[in-house]
Amino acid sequence: MDKWTGRVAMVTGASSGIGEAITRELVEKGMKVAALARRTERLQNLEQELNKFGTIKGITCDITKPKEIKLAINWIESNWGDINVLVNNAGINGLEPLIGGTGELMSKIFETNVIGMSTCTREVTAHMMKRQVKLGHIININSTFGHFIPAAEGCGSYVASKHAITTLIKILKDELAIENSPVRVTSISPGFVETEMSKDYLKYNLPIISPKDVSNCVTIVLSTPLNVNITELTVQPTGELFNGRVRKDTGRAN
Repeated sequence: MDKWTGRVAMVTGASSGIGEAITRELVEKGMKVAALARRTERLQNLEQELNKFGTIKGITCDITKPKEIKLAINWIESNWGDINVLVNNAGINGLEPLIGGTGELMSKIFETNVIGMSTCTREVTAHMMKRQVKLGHIININSTFGHFIPAAEGCGSYVASKHAITTLIKILKDELAIENSPVRVTSISPGFVETEMSKDYLKYNLPIISPKDVSNCVTIVLSTPLNVNITELTVQPTGELFNGRVRKDTGRAN
């Protein structure tokens, strides 16, 4: 990680869960971190805590609003210079059936998980190319749900958004390669993680990993030599099932 010391990372969805863990990890590794999220108070608390150990700037930003993304990037450019790492982590989930639903939740999920992620990526890659950034990495926090279709009711919109991300990440990697860009692209796909988004499922006592386990994966990805690109990294708790088979202890498919 030495090559990233003093470099700049922009992390979305940084106020809790995986995004907060990644922010902590990168600050501890010596990076300057622009932590983006909607919840200002949480960002302020995180900034106050981590500024004792490194450099962090909390920036209130809703990634569904392109203007706010651009303002965040402008602040980073004006105060820190190049953005070297983008971690697209912000996302939402929820249950709404395709039949009988209103479509409101589907719109919010796609607006955040797909369009918001794409806007952040587009604006940061434009920044990187304009400034001819030589050391760059875009990391998207995806999901195992982006690689198969689970047998669960009401999760179609969330699963479809993650499948869209899987496709867009592959396209992004190819587009950058065509441009002969040195910027690397990685998808990290966690299984069941203990976060605010998963709290309703903790009662089932399923195998689970922590946000810190995912942030460790970010360090692994960034630590590879520059001629090595980990394009997909799947991280699951030991014993996790997502293939329809039923667990003996709980009687559940996961």
